[in-house]
Amino acid sequence: MPAKGDTPETKLLSGTWNMFRPVFPLLIFLLAITNCPAAWQVIMAEGRRHVPIEDVSRFYQLPKPIKNGRFFEIIGKGRKIRGEIGKREIFINNVKYVLCFPIRERNGSILISAMDVTKIIEPVMRPSLIKNAAPIRTVILDAGHGGHDSGAKGSRGIEKEAALDVVLRAKRLLEQSGYTVHLTRSRDVFIPLEDRAAFANKFPGAIFVSVHFNKSSSGGATGIETFALAPRGVPSMDEENFSYSDLKQHRGHARDSENIALATALHSSMLRQMRLFDRGIKRARFVVIRDIAIPGVLLEGGFMNHPVDGRLIASSQYRDAFARAILEGVSRYRSALSGRRDYQEPSAVASATDKSSVPNLTPAVSATGVPSSLNEAVQRAAEEIKKKAAEKPSPTPNAN
Repeated sequence: MPAKGDTPETKLLSGTWNMFRPVFPLLIFLLAITNCPAAWQVIMAEGRRHVPIEDVSRFYQLPKPIKNGRFFEIIGKGRKIRGEIGKREIFINNVKYVLCFPIRERNGSILISAMDVTKIIEPVMRPSLIKNAAPIRTVILDAGHGGHDSGAKGSRGIEKEAALDVVLRAKRLLEQSGYTVHLTRSRDVFIPLEDRAAFANKFPGAIFVSVHFNKSSSGGATGIETFALAPRGVPSMDEENFSYSDLKQHRGHARDSENIALATALHSSMLRQMRLFDRGIKRARFVVIRDIAIPGVLLEGGFMNHPVDGRLIASSQYRDAFARAILEGVSRYRSALSGRRDYQEPSAVASATDKSSVPNLTPAVSATGVPSSLNEAVQRAAEEIKKKAAEKPSPTPNAN
């Protein structure tokens, strides 16, 4: 006897569904790629691959850029991107990033390097699409300096003590929130940089956060900044020229996308909690973020010898705020990878609506034997750098 409601019409519908069930995923896929943004227009400028900012806004389904002389803005869907021609910085949701290469102009088009699209904009805009990014429950906290290495000094204290105090406060907060925390040092001892990286590599499912404070030669510098590992083929920090070390492959490069997403989450949380001048998210090759196999960043929480920064750093309230920023940033990062947005603005980590593809702006071939993930300018420079390197020993890599 037919079940209740099992009419000839429902049997027909059921049979039709069973017939199309095997091809249903294919139909969904075809619909998705039909709505994909147009291909990227790659333009050579200064010997380097660039794309127009119009392509950036189109790909992430944002309104057309607003141009005003040398400046541009892309505003929509809770996200804002702005920059200036000739500058090596860009702001995403009002968080400052130091770009790999300057923004250029060619024939009236404002161009951003393909390297910056793939290494900054993409992981910030779509962190949930980062490949092989595992959910994290373990955090390695690294208090900079220690022992005979005091680090930066100010009239109100020294870096090694302030960094350890912040790390211990952050450890307590993280553990209260259910994270497992390991410290590279829990007392005033000197730990070599290489040993800190080796310790972090014992925990493959973790993230690494190194805590530091700054010092300027004049005493006038102020603000907070965050460092992620400079991608291969990108000058370190504020350098414009390539060096041999810029072409080396390091363990940390396997985590380029995660590194910038983690830097974004932590830096935006520092801005929210600590409210100091934003010096930006920068790139460097410090040993502790260069030689680790897990995502990692180095945080600079202010200047020990600045009159305002130094007074804040010496206070318990500011150190508590720094610790809260670490907890919030870690949780923001974890949420971003999962596609959730558990935290309110401000946060530069955002998920775009289009999940159909990932930008692929790398050269198809390499004329000089350098991996194709490097841009053409690096490829052309590689042979000359190799010749110079053969004539003299390689310079010592940067260290913190």
